[in-house]
Amino acid sequence: MDKYFNLIFFIFLSSGIYFGKTLFLAQNFLPLIIISLLLPILFIIKNTRIILVMFLSGTLLFSIYNLQFIQLKNSTIFKQDKQKITITGTIKNIKKKSFTTSIILKTDTVYSITQSLLSPLQSYISFSLMGNKDLFIGDRLTVLGIFNKFAQKKNIHDFDFSNYAFNNKIIGQLNSPKIIKSTISNSIYYTFFYKTLYGSIENVYNNYLTYKSANFQKALFLGSKDDMEKEDLDKFANSGTIHLLAVSGLHVGFLLLIILFIKKILKLNFYTYALLLVITLICYIILTGSSPSVIRASLMVFILILSYPLNRLCSPMDILSTSGIIALCFNPNQLFSLSFILSYGAVFSIFTIYQKIYTLQIIQKITTKVGTIPAAGFNIILISFSVSLGTFPLVMHIFGRFNLASLIANLLLIPLTALSYFSAVLLLILVKIPIINEFIAYCTNLINQIILQIIDFTAKLSITVIEFKFDLLTSFLAALFIIHLTTIKKKYFSTITLLFSCIIMLLLNLKVDDNIKLYAFSLPASNSIFITTKTETILVLDNFNNKDLKKTIIPHLKNENIKIINYLILPELKVSSLITITNSLKGFKIKEIITTETLNRIDPKIQNMSNYISATSISNILKLKNSRIYFLPAADKMRFIFQHESNSFLYSNGIDDFQQEKKLLRKPHITISKKRENNSTRIIEFDKNGKTRKQRDLQKCGGLELISNGKNKVKYKYLN
Repeated sequence: MDKYFNLIFFIFLSSGIYFGKTLFLAQNFLPLIIISLLLPILFIIKNTRIILVMFLSGTLLFSIYNLQFIQLKNSTIFKQDKQKITITGTIKNIKKKSFTTSIILKTDTVYSITQSLLSPLQSYISFSLMGNKDLFIGDRLTVLGIFNKFAQKKNIHDFDFSNYAFNNKIIGQLNSPKIIKSTISNSIYYTFFYKTLYGSIENVYNNYLTYKSANFQKALFLGSKDDMEKEDLDKFANSGTIHLLAVSGLHVGFLLLIILFIKKILKLNFYTYALLLVITLICYIILTGSSPSVIRASLMVFILILSYPLNRLCSPMDILSTSGIIALCFNPNQLFSLSFILSYGAVFSIFTIYQKIYTLQIIQKITTKVGTIPAAGFNIILISFSVSLGTFPLVMHIFGRFNLASLIANLLLIPLTALSYFSAVLLLILVKIPIINEFIAYCTNLINQIILQIIDFTAKLSITVIEFKFDLLTSFLAALFIIHLTTIKKKYFSTITLLFSCIIMLLLNLKVDDNIKLYAFSLPASNSIFITTKTETILVLDNFNNKDLKKTIIPHLKNENIKIINYLILPELKVSSLITITNSLKGFKIKEIITTETLNRIDPKIQNMSNYISATSISNILKLKNSRIYFLPAADKMRFIFQHESNSFLYSNGIDDFQQEKKLLRKPHITISKKRENNSTRIIEFDKNGKTRKQRDLQKCGGLELISNGKNKVKYKYLN
């Protein structure tokens, strides 16, 4: 335990922090109370006392850090939504785009006009202003707006804004904000870092580099992706090289090489070099917005520097674990940041997987026989492979996508990125020297153009892309297997573990589900239903809205690993709507498009589509395996009944009289009925006797997930 004390401390401290968050957010406290009562029992056992102290330290740390925020959430002034308030405070964070400026304000005072209540509260409130405003971090604002708390997510796979706000201690948001007063900051700290230094760097890149090159360079050096076009960001994401734009340990490494080069030229002693290094890294942390990965890399450097005068020999794993402990002590909420998890996961992979692979005899033979430059390139591939393998389970669970070509692309991109980084720093240093500055700018543009072309080429290689969403259990087993595989030494045991784990993961992901699943989306502007059976996938889009499709429905399909839509059902079909839908769903194979409108009302362009079918052309009945869909067309309205074995589900938009359908409905059943006059959607559940059991508003209760096994057993699950 002594050998891995720091690592164990880091793991149990993290577990305690996670337990602390669960304790605060849990709606059912009974299981947590039972666990809390059982924890003291472990304290009696001598060998578990230190572990228990580590765990409880994490819980206590989280509680202290977030106590004020939780009290603010429950305070009188923030309890009421949609109230007019005036806030005064300092800009903590700002993101400028072409048409909007997003701001997080650290408030000093909050005045509720609705409640006539003034409170000197320190809290964080976010809002967005139209246009690119000339504001900076540290400026003071007085803003009038309508306060709203972040709503709970309405559908299973929606982005959870309330959880994001909790992690970042943002109490709520202002709608329709209006700046009453703004004051430019006179603070030396804010003026130097965010106006003079940051502004000067941006101006140099904007003035000397091409548009795309400048945007890439600002993302590479400063971590600012605000000016990058969405198309370019998508290419980085699809190519699996988005890590180049996230300021991380790689970029800190480039900076360390530059400082090391300065040390050798100026022949600095250790203490002068260490002081220069610390000052530079602190400035870089501030400039890049205190990114968790930059903080992690900088802390590791600080620990390494401190170990020299103390004559302490620290292992890489000790340094990594200690940096994690220090980072969590300052901000335990970092643990819930994807950047924090990936950063520590990547370095952990290098210290375990890379070291194990590099010590293999065959690898040693290759590196000794080839020259220095090929060996360096081979090492880049090994490090890239190690990081990719170590973070693979998490990446597949969160993103559901991995591009194998990125492993080879990194062989070119990492050296080119280093050259781009060094040339951009050189441009900042020699910007005042004519001709030389233009030559350096030309070289930087050329390097960046090559990088962007490689990214573009890699993003288009669809054949090398793995697209499959890992569930949490599969990701956990995969991560456990990778950790185990890189720590065991017996070859045969390692092989058996590999085969066993592969079989388990394969069975988990290829299991056949006999249940029928229906998900009704809770959407503000449209109605959508997603049905999956053993063999078919059906998507219903009623009152189609492209924003809802992109933000909610498509992410849901990807999370469910859906690649083929057997039947796309659309009422009131128009050519423009169909083109928009097919463009948005271009990542999915749509076998058949069905509408309940009669053929003489359908545009000829749609009739000629090979995958178009009208409900009337199939006698109003769509026969599936173990299922049927009965279409009940009416003018400007849509009704259909989906039957699966002994269960029925009725959908109706604007029709409340279900007398005609009673003969087709089986019991128990569910009815999804949309009222057009107020655009609300009702979920009506009927019991086995056909009586109404429950009636809820879909927009208020969140998305509905229904699972049926075809044996009169139906599970209803609302998100809220």
